[in-house]
Amino acid sequence: KKILSSIFEHSLLLRLGVAMSTITLLGVISMASSIIIAGITQGSAATINQTGTLRMQSYRLASLVLLAQSQNTAAHWKDIEHGISRFEHTLYDPNLLGISVSKTNANSAISYRIIASDWQTQLKPRLADILQQGRTTLHHPVQKNLELLDEINSFVTKIDGLVHLLTLQAENRI
Repeated sequence: KKILSSIFEHSLLLRLGVAMSTITLLGVISMASSIIIAGITQGSAATINQTGTLRMQSYRLASLVLLAQSQNTAAHWKDIEHGISRFEHTLYDPNLLGISVSKTNANSAISYRIIASDWQTQLKPRLADILQQGRTTLHHPVQKNLELLDEINSFVTKIDGLVHLLTLQAENRI
């Protein structure tokens, strides 16, 4: 034991080797922890991005309605149908559907189910009515447009709440 401590005290090369090994070990540990953290947050980031996309698509639907009403062409009314389809594709994507069955994130699950329910029972039927009426009438009441914009703003506020919950949950995992 005395021989080892004597060699260590007098050997600069040995001390340098131990220091380099320690630095290398810390680097490997740092990289491993970064990979683990990235893996943990990967799914969360995709889910947050898709939820944020719902906000944009909601406002896009509102602008498509206003454009279709002002231009009143078959192509513009068809754009609304495509917008509804894209919105539903995003809303029912497996990443987002996973939120609705999550037992560990009950608040997010409830929030997602409220958004999906509001879409099915309120916003989508209103858009379907607008499509039906828009194709058959030339006059589109401004009051109805204001109501639609209010409804979409309220809907987007709920989506914002879900994005906030998902962000907090992702931060808590780290």
